[in-house]
Parts: sequence; structure tokens; C-alpha cells
Amino acid sequence: MRSIRIRYTLIVVGLIAATVVGSILLNLAYFEIYYFKNKEKSISQMYELIDSMLEDVPSSDFTWDGYAGLDSESELSLRQYCENSNLDLMVLEGNRVVVGGLTGSIMNHCVFSRGNERELKNLIFGYALGSRYNADNVIIRDENHYVCQAHDEDLKTDFLESFGTTKDKRFFIVMRTPLQNMQENIMLSNEFNLRTAIAILMLGAVIAYLFAGRMSRPIKKLSEIAGRMERLDFTARYDGKEKDEIGVLGNTMNQLSHQLERTITELKEANLELRRDIEKKDARETMRQEFLAGVSHELKTPIALIQGYAEGLRDGVTEDEESKNWYCDVIIDEAAKMNRMVRQMLTLNEIEFGSAKGRMEHFDLGEMIRGVLASYQIMFLQKDVTLKLICAESVYVWADELRIEDVLRNYLNNALNHVDGERVITVETQEREGLIRVNVKNTGRPIPEEEQEKIWLRFYKVDKARTREYGGNGIGLSIVKAVMEAHGRDCGVYNAEDGVVFWFELDK
Repeated sequence: MRSIRIRYTLIVVGLIAATVVGSILLNLAYFEIYYFKNKEKSISQMYELIDSMLEDVPSSDFTWDGYAGLDSESELSLRQYCENSNLDLMVLEGNRVVVGGLTGSIMNHCVFSRGNERELKNLIFGYALGSRYNADNVIIRDENHYVCQAHDEDLKTDFLESFGTTKDKRFFIVMRTPLQNMQENIMLSNEFNLRTAIAILMLGAVIAYLFAGRMSRPIKKLSEIAGRMERLDFTARYDGKEKDEIGVLGNTMNQLSHQLERTITELKEANLELRRDIEKKDARETMRQEFLAGVSHELKTPIALIQGYAEGLRDGVTEDEESKNWYCDVIIDEAAKMNRMVRQMLTLNEIEFGSAKGRMEHFDLGEMIRGVLASYQIMFLQKDVTLKLICAESVYVWADELRIEDVLRNYLNNALNHVDGERVITVETQEREGLIRVNVKNTGRPIPEEEQEKIWLRFYKVDKARTREYGGNGIGLSIVKAVMEAHGRDCGVYNAEDGVVFWFELDK
């Protein structure tokens, strides 16, 4: 693909070449015609000039030697005209004769001569006596003169000759101009045009190439901007100062780029929002299915127990009062587990779907921890657990106090259910980079590495047998995860040397 620069240069060079060639062809075809017309006009004007000069001059004033009757100013005018038109001229006064249809007089009184007098006299006498007149060579003819083309054998040259008289028929006039000059002028003119054309072509090519480069520069810039827009890069702007069509195009592309950027940004935002909505919908559907599956699984056992023991009581399986009470205790215990699980599921769903509106407040975390631990004292005594608390007197944080209390209780419940070995539970607060971290550690068996990411999923149980033993349902840690995500903070778990540490962080 040729660039605009090369094409523009070739067009300019072609126009210059066509102009020069056309000029040469026109010169060859029409210069001769133009030359004849110009000479004919000069000859006609010379007859009028001579008529005006000799109209009132009496014949007695003429002498052969002195050219009497023409003042110096008139003679100078004739000579200047002859020089400018390259004419040889002779004017004679003489007796009346008729030659070639022209009536005049012939004598030997010379009024004016410019050129070779002998040759001009011979021309006058030749035309006056008819020896030189040839009707086939006549180009122009009017009442007082005619113009013809003649060849001089001695000089081997063609001439344009005119013979005639003044209007009063008193004077013979002969004029001659060589046609050789015309051929030389044509050749010189064409040679000059050719040389000039070569110089103009070279100079024009350089100027056109430079000018085309300057013209194509903003077009290349616009092309680059368009390419970047195609790649969705709208940072480029056209900064040209032109006031012409290119400037208008550049401003239009800037506006287009700005509009496209804004539109694509809006589309991306809408697409992101739509994707979020779809993800939320999918997540809700997944949670709904998981909820139904988990609830069905978790409720299946307690419902079966309740149904079985209730039917046993109804059918009178036992008459022993103590056994009846034991049956009733099982039913009550299983119903409490179901109730607790349903409440936890409702709490988890409220947090995950954002329907539970928490309230951020500034409170003393240390005071809250001590209050919760105080309520767990009897449980620590029942399970023979030693409690260690490492916490400053006052530790203020920003959070939803009720939700954070749920997190701490879930960690403590988990620790109580899995404590072993030395049977020690440690609650510790640490300050780190503007955050407060709470660690709840229990001695006992570690959690396998591959299980540590799964324990946050609802209904997931690492040790199902032990979970059934203490009545867990695998929802507590899911609630912890949901609460911390709602706060925009992290929580986690890791294995220590002699146990497991669960932790969460809050803004100080």
C-alpha cells in the first residue's frame, strides 16, 4: 500500500510533467500560427503608422539622399518599431503604376529605409513590375497591401514579405522579416521549457515530498489514536492546532474517544453489577440447596429419635417411671438440639444475606471477654478445664459487640468440645499494626492441614463421632466466618505445638 506522502508527490510531479509536455506540444502546434498572426498585426500597424506620418507631407520636400519630409521624431519611431518587430522597411515615392491589383506610383525618391537598401529596392521594383508577385504565395490581401511568404535562393531563407502603398497611392512600401527566427524561437523555447521542466520537476518533487510529509503527519497521528481506540485505550488525545478539516477530524476523534471511554466504563460497571447479581443469585441458590440438604441431614437423626421415643411412650413400651423420664429427657434434649440448630441457621442466613443490620460501636473488648468467660465458669469446672486469660485492663475496638460476642462464644464452645491433654484453654489479646487480635487456644489434637480450610463450611465436621458425642452440627464456625466477613476483617486457625489456635481480628 502506497503512503499518502508518495502518492501526493507522484501526483504533483505528474501534474508538472503534464503541464510542461502540454506546453511543448502547444508550442509546436500553434507557435507558428501565433507567430504569423503577430507579424501580420505588426505589418498592418506599420502601414497605419506610415500613413499617419506621410499623410500631409508635400512631394516637393523629398530628396533621394536626405529623406526630406520626415522629422527626427517620426524617423526614430519608425526605427524603434522596426527594431522591436525585426522588420526591414523601405518607403519610396514614384510614378503611378498598377501591379497585382495595387495602384501606386514609382520614382527613386526614398522616404525611409532600414535594412539592405539594394535588396529592398529590388523587392519594390520586383513587386511593382510583377516579376516577384506570385498569387499562390499571398497570405493576406486587402485594398492597399498584401502579405506573402517567399524564399530567397541566395540566402537560403524563407521570408514574410509585404508590398503595398499608402492610402493616397503616393508611396510604395515594402517590408520583410525572416521566418528563420521563428523556427529558432520554437526550438529555443522548447529547449528552455524542457530544461526548466527538469529543474521544476526535481524541485517540485522535493517540495511536494516535504509538504506531503507535513500533511500526512497529523493523519498518521490520527491513525495511531484510532488504533489505540481499537484496543480500548482511550488515553491518547489529538493535540493538533489545525483549523482545517484535519483539525475538525481530530477534535471529533477526541470527543468520540471520550464518549466511548465513558460508555464502555458504564457498560463495564453495569456488567460487573450484573455479574455480582448473578453470583449472588447463584450463591443464594447454592446456599439454599446446601441449607436444605444440611437441615435435612441434621434433622433426620433427632426427628427419628423423637419419633421413636414418643411412639414408645405412647405404646407403653415401659411402665417404669424412671425409664419414662429417660425417654422424655431424650426427646427434650433432641428437640433442644433441633431448636438450637434452627436458630443458628437463621442467624447465619441473616448475616450472609445482609438482612441482619449490625451496629458498629466503640466498646471495651477486654470487659466483654471477661464477662463471657465468667458465664462459662461452671462449664470449665464440669469439664475440668484450666482457663488462662492474657488481656489488658481495657482494649477498645470498633465492631458490632453482639456479633463479636457470638464469635467468641463459638470459639469457646469449639475449644471446650475439643480440649484434651493438659486440658488448658487460653484466651489472649494482641495488638498488631492498628488491629487487635484475639486468640482462643485449646490443648489437644491438631487439625489436619487439608481440613483447615473446610472447617468453615456449614455442616462440615472433622471428627463426626466426637461431634455427635457433644451434639455439634458444624454451623458455629460458619457463623464466625460470616460475621468476620461482614466486618471486613480476617479470622483463621493454625496448629500450635500442643494444641490448636483459633483467632480473629478487629479495628483498634
